[in-house]
Amino acid sequence: MSHLRIAIPLAATAAVAPFALDTYLPSFPLMAETFGVTAHEVSLSVSVYILMLAVGQLVGGPMADRVGRSRVMLAGLVLFVLSSLAITQVQQLGVLNALRAVQAFGGGFLMVCVPAMVRDRVHGSEAAKMFSLIGLMMVAAPAIAPSIGAFLLRWGWPAIFYFLAAYGLLVIIVLRVTLFREGFLARAAHDSSAPKAAQLSAMMRYATVLKTSGAVRYVFLQGFLFTVMILFVTHASFIYQTHFNVTNATFGLLFGANIVMMWIAMMANRILLGYFPSKVLLKCAICLQMLAVSALVLSATLDLSIFFYAPALIMTVGMIGVTSPNCHACYMDYFAANGATAAAVMGAMQFGLSGCLSALSTLLPESLLSITIMQLACSLVAVGLIMWPKAAPQRAA
Repeated sequence: MSHLRIAIPLAATAAVAPFALDTYLPSFPLMAETFGVTAHEVSLSVSVYILMLAVGQLVGGPMADRVGRSRVMLAGLVLFVLSSLAITQVQQLGVLNALRAVQAFGGGFLMVCVPAMVRDRVHGSEAAKMFSLIGLMMVAAPAIAPSIGAFLLRWGWPAIFYFLAAYGLLVIIVLRVTLFREGFLARAAHDSSAPKAAQLSAMMRYATVLKTSGAVRYVFLQGFLFTVMILFVTHASFIYQTHFNVTNATFGLLFGANIVMMWIAMMANRILLGYFPSKVLLKCAICLQMLAVSALVLSATLDLSIFFYAPALIMTVGMIGVTSPNCHACYMDYFAANGATAAAVMGAMQFGLSGCLSALSTLLPESLLSITIMQLACSLVAVGLIMWPKAAPQRAA
């Protein structure tokens, strides 16, 4: 199969979890009114969702290596669809958080299988190009998600979760008539020597991944880079709708502008990979993101207008379009076998760390300055990780 024919269904699958994260953001004020709480308390559901994405990946990774990608992906989609339908009947914040946890658990199954399926087929610069191609298509979901959510609010916030359930069902159909139908997974498993490792226990798989010299750095690196963006997503409603006092429609446009910049960065990354190694592009993008986050802190400190803050934020989020595919490619290149388990380790760190830090950020004073300072701290850690000298890498057997 061509890269494009593989990337389209994988992008649709990978977009499920982030789509569910972003679509309901404009509904926070209405949900808060329904539950009798504040919008700030509703934002805790974002952290719960992100943390359970990490747990879902930790469970789904070894399962996908042992029983196959298709079974794990379908199980995740079924959980996602059923929990989305259940959320439409919720009347209490605690029940919402519990069902969002189940929804994210299923989404984690999907997220861990996609990078593993890419690694089953390609590696190195080709893998980075594939990740970029998938990213180019899947970023359309979070780009339009807040606008879709704002549109659906005219029928009440439960309409958003009916929509998410319908999208999950659509992805099941797409996978059934594309990758699963054409035997892609069976051939990929054969190509990646997965049967050789089929009898390894989950703990043995994780031990093999964690002992791989050189790979662990990318796990922590991706975690802190992703947290920079998630801190914004967690507080997006407060930043734009409360602090800058924009309308629902403007909120959707501003949120979408971040994703458009990410899409442009991914396109540029695919071109630049023809001239520079992934590691070089990764290092440059991390430094650019740090400068952009510094501008966010300056904006918050001096209480500058949205016309200064928004461009700096767009650059901050946009750099994920370069850092994410290159970081994933550099990391997954170490694992010819146990690809899903390796992806689970990175995904768990990515969502676990970002979920914990975003949850902690809800305990801080609700201010733009506190949010941007946390973003800068994560960005500086990422710069330190990519710049710190390391020993020569050793790939997993």
